[in-house]
Amino acid sequence: MRSYDDFEEPQERASKRDRLPRTPPRRRAGEWTEDLRTTPAKVDHAALPMRKAIASEIQHVFRCLDDVQPDAVQQLLDARRHLMNHVSLTDLLNRLSAASLSGISEPSPELVSVGTRVLAELLSERVRPGPREITTAWRAVSSIGIKDPDLLDELARRTKRVMHAFETIDFAFAIAGLVSIARPSPILKGVLDQTLAMFQGYIPAASPDSLLSVLLALRRSGCTAPDLVQNINASLLEKGDSELPRLDVLTLKSMGNLVRCNAELRHDDPSVFSLVTDYFYRAFLKEKDGCRTLPSAHGAGDYVWAAAVFGYEVPQELLTALEKHIHEEISHLQHHTQRLISSIVAIPALLVSSGQPSEDSIKRFHDLEAMQRSKSADSSFERKVAAVLGEELGLAFEHEFLLGPYSLDFLVELPGERLVNIETDGDCHHLLWNVTTHTQETEYRGRDVVRDKVMRFFGVETVRVLASEWEAAQDKAQYLKQRLYSR
Repeated sequence: MRSYDDFEEPQERASKRDRLPRTPPRRRAGEWTEDLRTTPAKVDHAALPMRKAIASEIQHVFRCLDDVQPDAVQQLLDARRHLMNHVSLTDLLNRLSAASLSGISEPSPELVSVGTRVLAELLSERVRPGPREITTAWRAVSSIGIKDPDLLDELARRTKRVMHAFETIDFAFAIAGLVSIARPSPILKGVLDQTLAMFQGYIPAASPDSLLSVLLALRRSGCTAPDLVQNINASLLEKGDSELPRLDVLTLKSMGNLVRCNAELRHDDPSVFSLVTDYFYRAFLKEKDGCRTLPSAHGAGDYVWAAAVFGYEVPQELLTALEKHIHEEISHLQHHTQRLISSIVAIPALLVSSGQPSEDSIKRFHDLEAMQRSKSADSSFERKVAAVLGEELGLAFEHEFLLGPYSLDFLVELPGERLVNIETDGDCHHLLWNVTTHTQETEYRGRDVVRDKVMRFFGVETVRVLASEWEAAQDKAQYLKQRLYSR
């Protein structure tokens, strides 16, 4: 039996054909002159057992995505790094991305550190990644939250070189990573602009799933590109060869994702929502035995969420059927994280979309209080607001009051039995970033709109204090007093 140490490094093995001179590939004007990684001309059968062994080890480390140990990934990388090629490193990055997206909390610093090391290895000259590996890297940047500036700039340079070989799904991954970077360098801004411009030309021929993946990338990163979103919606509404809208090929779950993306990005498109409503109505009330599969609790919740953001009126009989379906689906989920994620999306939206929500919805909403994750330490912004409330305004308040899945920053009781929730909001976490103009939008995200409506449902007013407005105020006490009493 041969051990790992018996194998040479992958790049030191080359078949006879690989050593023969090759004609340089034709390049378009303006492309970089570096060679792309070529596909091996011959399978190295001696290396196959080693590749399978590494793949097995990776699979063992990630056997449970909800409980990935960064230390175990680090040990695997240290021990097998010199034996990993572009396939195994890409597999490792994909699994790290999936692990980071499986929970509701931000990836741990240890996971980010491991992801950064794997990405650095993938971008090394030893591996020489191709277009598919580059887009996998951008997916990891988005989901894991990799922030190393030098590494990101190197990834941007390589992206610029291979962008002509991208497919629509590759553009989706690249956009996802690029828009997730809060303060991009000039080279990152340039690559983002070029990626968006090239993708605009791909929209008419792109599949609906690829178009939806771009909207999901924008939604998850808190960014918006109004012209891009409008063009994607227009393309999905166009009729295909079957004389049906192109979005007809999407599942109900994907249709729910579509309208939620529009809601989160604050792009009000009644035509899209009306068409999706027709599909949901037929599936739940007229064609239950048809070929269209009913969505999960999360997919149905996405649809109700969109209705809640823009105040669309959903037919009562459809809303009743959706509420019953959502509760049944959540009850069947076995894993804690799955129940929590589905409930956080669907239950608050049900409360504010229905004139008379069921007792099950209200009970499940309050049950979420026991399922919340622990909150991080108070920020300096919160401490400053707390000092003004207590010392200068003399108001009693309750800090981090739990209400369902929400943790209220400050719950204050004012004269007249007014209950006010003061939320201290950082601009980058609550406002949308316009990736085409590189400016912050003034509107709050869809999740904040739903939350404020839920607060009103329970008789609590919401006052949102933006960090930029707070810093600009000369008299902090007067600013806060005006916000509280001017209603």
